[in-house]
Amino acid sequence: MEKLVILSEHALARMRERNIGRKQVERTVREPEVERSARHGRKRLSRRFAGRLLTVVVEVREDKVVVVTALWEGEEHDAGNAAT
Repeated sequence: MEKLVILSEHALARMRERNIGRKQVERTVREPEVERSARHGRKRLSRRFAGRLLTVVVEVREDKVVVVTALWEGEEHDAGNAAT
């Protein structure tokens, strides 16, 4: 069974600010090209879309994946809390 992907309020706000689509986030979570560890036991999942690298920070729980934030790498953002 695939885990449910839940978008936090913070992630939804950042997605709106950064023009990131829900389908892009869900595809990155389900089919990442790169997976790295992040702070607080979180994971940074990344995938390219049209030459841009999308990174999604998630908390993996027993029955779901909670998206904490999403950002385009290399573009101005405030992901200091999400980084390793």
